Amino acid sequence: MIRALITGTLFNEPQQRTSKAGTQYVTARISVTTEDGRLFASLVAFNEDAVVRLMQLRVGASLAVSGVLKVGVYTANNGHAYPNLDIVADEVAATTPRPKKPKSARRAGAAHDGSLPDGSDWLAA
Repeated sequence: MIRALITGTLFNEPQQRTSKAGTQYVTARISVTTEDGRLFASLVAFNEDAVVRLMQLRVGASLAVSGVLKVGVYTANNGHAYPNLDIVADEVAATTPRPKKPKSARRAGAAHDGSLPDGSDWLAA
């Protein structure tokens, strides 16, 4: 068994499904950027927390997935072999980066003179 942490972007909308036994699960695909380009990992989640988190995400969302990884090889019709990754996720986290402040806001904060927006000085109390 290989435990893995994969980071990437959600490639397709998560699909919620129900097994014959009545268990809820979600399937999706993750696009992962590598040194050689891009590859895809198929994802299935049975854990309730992971299912809920996946269903909150949309295509293009940045995420991290932890779980049991199965590695295989897929041979396309043209004869090229590609890695085949399947992960059973037990944890999912959105990893959207925090937005950066505009440069003008950073400059204004660094050179702040202590005055309030109405022109008064908060230090002159």
